[in-house]
Amino acid sequence: MLYLRLALQLFVALGVLNVWLLRAEKPSAYRGGDARNLAEEFPAYGLPAWSMYLVGAIKILLALALIAGIWFPLLVRPAAIGMGLMMLGAVAIQVKIRDPLHKSLPAAGLALRCALTVFLCGRFSTPAQQSPPSRPRYNKASEPPPRPALTQLGTP
Repeated sequence: MLYLRLALQLFVALGVLNVWLLRAEKPSAYRGGDARNLAEEFPAYGLPAWSMYLVGAIKILLALALIAGIWFPLLVRPAAIGMGLMMLGAVAIQVKIRDPLHKSLPAAGLALRCALTVFLCGRFSTPAQQSPPSRPRYNKASEPPPRPALTQLGTP
C-alpha cells in the first residue's frame, strides 16, 4: 500500500505541476468558461486577476510538498488535505458558473486521489513513521531480564 500512496502522491503532484508550469498558456477542453489559458480562466470564474497567482503559488507549493513527502512523510497528509481542498474549490467554482460536468472531472478526480492518499497515510505508514518496538516488561513474579554476556578485555 505504501507504493500505491507514493504513486498517488506523484500522480497528483506531477499533474498539478504540468497544468501550472507547462500548460498554463495552452488551451484545454477542461478550462473554465470559454478560457483558452489560465490567465483567461480566472476572470471567467469572476475572480480577480491576482487570484491566479495566489492559487498557482499554493498549488505549486502543495505539489512540491507531495513530492518532498517521499523523503519527509510527515508532509504528505497536510499537503494532500490542502490539495484536496483546493480541488474541491475548483469543482465548486466550475459548478457555480455552470460549466459542463466534464470540465470539472479532472479536479474531482484529483480531489478523490488526495482523499485516498490521506486515508492511506493513516492506515499504512512508512518504516520511518513507525514507532520502535517496545521492550518486554517484567513483573516481580517473573524472572529478571537476561543480562548481556561479559567479555574479557585484552584476550586474543
